Amino acid sequence: MLGVCGALTAARLPAWRSDVTLWHAAVRVTPEATRPILNLSSAYMRVGACEEAAEWRNRAQRTLQQRPSERGQRVLEAQARYAQSFCLD
Repeated sequence: MLGVCGALTAARLPAWRSDVTLWHAAVRVTPEATRPILNLSSAYMRVGACEEAAEWRNRAQRTLQQRPSERGQRVLEAQARYAQSFCLD
């Protein structure tokens, strides 16, 4: 049993290499969830990958249009303002 748990843990370690890899893994598991998409966009902003951040922010916007959420929209708007401190949109 301990060996199985160890193997499962080892299989997940690459996802924890960085914020970007972690949130990419989360988006693969839940591709229609807005939160991991927004967090991936934020992770890209923090490493200065502005184009990728904008692409993921746009994907989050499309996801919110399909499944409207007032909270999700507020977070998206806040993130767009936050992006201005890292990237010039």
